[in-house]
Amino acid sequence: MERGKIIDGRFRIDGTPSVGGMGAVCRATDLTDNSVVAVKFLIPDAARSALDSWSVEPTLTELRRFEREIRLYDRLGGEGVPFLVHHGRFRRRPYLVMQYIEGTDLRKYLNTNRRHVGVAVSVAVQILETLTRVHEADTVHRDVKPHNILLEDATGRAYLGDFGIALLTDHDATRYTEGQTPGTMGYKAPEVLDGEENPTGAADVYAVACLFFELAAGRPVFVHPASDIQMAQAHLHEPPPRLDRVLPGFPSQVVDLVDWMLAKDPARRPSARSAAEALRPYLPQPDDPEPDPAVYPDLTLPFRRPAPLAHHQPKRAARQGGRSRVRRPGGAVDRDGLKHALATAYDEIHGAGSVPGPVAERLTELLSPAQRRWGVFDSDVLTARVLVADRERIHHDGVGADKRYRDVVRDLRGVAQPGEPAFAALLAARLGLVECRVSLPGQRDEALAEWARCAAQVWSAPVDGLLGQRHLLSLIRELGAFMAECPERDCSHSECRPPELTEVVLNDLPEAGQG
Repeated sequence: MERGKIIDGRFRIDGTPSVGGMGAVCRATDLTDNSVVAVKFLIPDAARSALDSWSVEPTLTELRRFEREIRLYDRLGGEGVPFLVHHGRFRRRPYLVMQYIEGTDLRKYLNTNRRHVGVAVSVAVQILETLTRVHEADTVHRDVKPHNILLEDATGRAYLGDFGIALLTDHDATRYTEGQTPGTMGYKAPEVLDGEENPTGAADVYAVACLFFELAAGRPVFVHPASDIQMAQAHLHEPPPRLDRVLPGFPSQVVDLVDWMLAKDPARRPSARSAAEALRPYLPQPDDPEPDPAVYPDLTLPFRRPAPLAHHQPKRAARQGGRSRVRRPGGAVDRDGLKHALATAYDEIHGAGSVPGPVAERLTELLSPAQRRWGVFDSDVLTARVLVADRERIHHDGVGADKRYRDVVRDLRGVAQPGEPAFAALLAARLGLVECRVSLPGQRDEALAEWARCAAQVWSAPVDGLLGQRHLLSLIRELGAFMAECPERDCSHSECRPPELTEVVLNDLPEAGQG
């Protein structure tokens, strides 16, 4: 695309195209308001070696991928993702126009700046927060890597770009992968390298861990320059080096977190939300000194000098039925205040009558600042996470509860040990998932099996505590009584399982403290 060309009478091409995975991106000017934008044209794979790429028609799969990318930018743009300005067709080829990030990408940054722990945490938290939004929109990015992290010079903000191979977890939405395992070597999760066609957001979390390791240590997790095959084998089978062996004195909690994020089993990795909250205590603080030696851009700025963007931005694309996201305020929290809120909220949620109360609602607002202060694995924070999910399940028809329970289970499975408060929180979250799903079509049998597994493990939970054995036994008995009542009078039990099975489990339950 030649410089000076005007697209659809509105966008003037100002820069030389930069060719990426499935398109070419040009800097341009929106002539309606003189704002700087980025224009991306679809370039078919078959056109890479053609003298005239415009003579090569894109395949149906390529067109669908590009259309999906447009929808994702429209849906996810803002808060860490460049937003969509416009889209259309030029010379029968689709294009999209998005917010232009004036700066560089993380790969170029790594090539020109020395490592700095504060920078590593700043970038990781921003990308994990963005991925939290992406994953909650039922999308997996699948290509988190330095080239796709855009860094704004003026603010130090990090943006996640290039949703060309992103995967919608709605299985009916798209499957345009043609048998490949998309992603970039060195950042692909083991399950993707092993051929998993439907990876979860855990694959993106693995890639962020690889980015963090490289930012902090100045080297990749695995160094195998000889071949991609050796690199793939390392990510599949070799244990990753611990950061404190590469950087002696590195905070042990962060080292452990990165190890969890690099787990070979995706089910053992924390969610993007949980990983971001666990890293928050290590962020640069307001008025901290700038990194020494200096880095450019200064990626600690969003946290050392938090301020809204002040420069001119392009207009967003018009949206139908759009809804802005409003972040609810949190509030100051101390340990005694949190413990008092937990005890009162527990009574409001699980006491007689289960009437919604103001303290339970207040606990929802306290959860984020508590996680930032003490981390997502703190025993009181875990209790708060489960109680907030309980409140949403009981008082809001389950909206949001399933996701909160799943995050707790993902964070604690394989980590929480019998006898620990975290083990009680894990069982409580698993039972919460059972209650969310027991009435769903086709899920009653699995819900019953999971309920029975929890019942068999309840003796391993601590006796005391809000989520201790007394609470868990009460939940198990209530759920058992519910599942023992067959929903259909003439049911043959092919779906719900014979109610007698629940009686066997209930009869074997110990009293609290008698495991």
